[in-house]
Amino acid sequence: MNLSVSKQVDLVIKGEVYDFAVANGIIARGEPLRYSRVLTLTKEQASEELERRGYPGIDHQVSQFRDVRDGLGWDEDSGSYRIYFYERGSDSDISFHDSEDEFRTAWKDIYIRMYFSHG
Repeated sequence: MNLSVSKQVDLVIKGEVYDFAVANGIIARGEPLRYSRVLTLTKEQASEELERRGYPGIDHQVSQFRDVRDGLGWDEDSGSYRIYFYERGSDSDISFHDSEDEFRTAWKDIYIRMYFSHG
C-alpha cells in the first residue's frame, strides 16, 4: 500500500495506524502490528511534514501530552521544561531544558523517535 507522507503522519497523530491496518486487511483484529507494515516514510520525511504542520504536544493536541498520566508527556515550571514518560503509576525523566527552544528541539527528536521509528 502506497500512502502519502501526509496520510501516514495523520494516521500516527490520530492514533489510527492499527485500525487502518485492520480495515485494509493488513492484519486481523487482535493480531500485533509492526508499523513498518503500514508506514514507509523516513524519519526525515516525518520531521519535514511535522515541521510544516506543527508538532503534536507543543503546537496542537497540547492537552494530550501536557501533564499526562500515561505515555509521553511534558510539564513546565517558570520557564524550565521537563520531558518524561509516564507508565503504570510512575514517571521517568527523559530530559530537562532551560529554554523553550531547547525543549522544542528535544521534543521533536523524541516524538520522531517514539512515533516514527519502525522496522
